[in-house]
Amino acid sequence: MSVTDSPPSTGVDPEHLVCPGCREVVECAPPLGWPARAGAVPQFSHRDGSVLCPDSRGRFGEPVEAHAHPTSFVNAVRSAVAR
Repeated sequence: MSVTDSPPSTGVDPEHLVCPGCREVVECAPPLGWPARAGAVPQFSHRDGSVLCPDSRGRFGEPVEAHAHPTSFVNAVRSAVAR
């Protein structure tokens, strides 16, 4: 790599992120109505503005890449959300 070459992108397209609990495609926006007393505001939410599904310990999840799940399932979710 020369000095003028840019490093490869390691970012993930937000369109490829899903909730780890329900596998719904996420929004790159904080959940609606997040109370200040709850601490740091999450960066992602469900498309309806709700917080992402919690894990088994009650912690709010971080989105995961959709390609880690069957493509047909992700496409079905996107179709359902688009309706």
